[in-house]
Amino acid sequence: MKLDLTNLKIVDDHCHPFDPKREDKGFEQYWTLSMLPIPPMDMKNTLLYRLVLKELGGFLELGPGATEDEILHKRNELYKGNPKGYLDRLFRAAHIDTLILDIGYPAEEFTGYSVDIDQFTSLLPGSMARIIVRIEPIIFRLLSQDLVFAEFVDKFNTTLDEDIRKHRAVALKTVIAYLTGLEIKKVSRDDAAKAYDAYRADKSNKAAEKGMRDYLVLQTLEACIRYDIPLQMHTGMGDSPLIDVRLSNPLLLFGMFSDEHYGKAKYVIVHAGYPYTGETGFLVNNYPNVWVDISEMNPFAGIGIEPKLLELMEMAPMTKIMYGSDGYNIPELFWFASVYLKKSLGRALDRLIENDTMDEAYARQVAAWILGENAKRLYRL
Repeated sequence: MKLDLTNLKIVDDHCHPFDPKREDKGFEQYWTLSMLPIPPMDMKNTLLYRLVLKELGGFLELGPGATEDEILHKRNELYKGNPKGYLDRLFRAAHIDTLILDIGYPAEEFTGYSVDIDQFTSLLPGSMARIIVRIEPIIFRLLSQDLVFAEFVDKFNTTLDEDIRKHRAVALKTVIAYLTGLEIKKVSRDDAAKAYDAYRADKSNKAAEKGMRDYLVLQTLEACIRYDIPLQMHTGMGDSPLIDVRLSNPLLLFGMFSDEHYGKAKYVIVHAGYPYTGETGFLVNNYPNVWVDISEMNPFAGIGIEPKLLELMEMAPMTKIMYGSDGYNIPELFWFASVYLKKSLGRALDRLIENDTMDEAYARQVAAWILGENAKRLYRL
């Protein structure tokens, strides 16, 4: 490989806090998005897991012949003995400069617990954390209260404002793709009130839930426009079997992107829309206020990351593609995503140099944009 991107600094535009004491599964189980019980034999024989072991053995200086047991024993010894020291060593090795944290996961309604953000950031080297506020935990808490619709919406908007100011949030986020899908409709206040009442009366009423949640995304977009911060939108793959990937195709966002008013907001298509990566590149090309991050595709697509990067680059401007890991639960997800992405991006850019699409100087600029500079510009870091 001609391009060595190892020492470029990383701005991770989409990741999550975690609690080292909550690690309660086999190490291999953290390298799948499935919530179904995947047999350890199958997980340990994915190419992604083999790549992780190879990189981790090298990082721990155990030599090429180290076994899985030796690698994990050394890893557990270091991590559980001194979590802060291990994180510091991992993140510095990967040149991770900034983490933009979605603090809506873990959350009580999904995992049964949340992570104290101050405790998590105390584990990090330096002041490297910035905050994303996710709207679904707010909605979950308010739905547990006995509120009429007007109170519900007022409290939603007030809480959103308070959280933005409290955390100095650089973005908002929605995972509506998991719940009712990305084809968000322009719902009137009256129709939203009817949908809210119908959903409260029958939580299985998906049409009513969709009307209510669509309206709250519209309220969120108003806040994004008001504060001039982007809305990250989960698209594409996610935790199976919770997400219906047919409803998370970013093309379903056409209505929002094209709307005269809501098109003024800034959007980030999270996870590169994977597996709808080509469609994502088209949208980022055609709409001035739409960006893309490559989190979750990176690292979970493994050896598929390189061709997917090239597919994204077919149309997406290089100035609107951002690095992300979707790191959560264990620190190696953050570290490996950075290490392996730099190799994959380097190989992808090498191909573009070799076929005379770009020269080396421009390729290095593209790498710097993707790995950090684009995120710094969009999130005003």
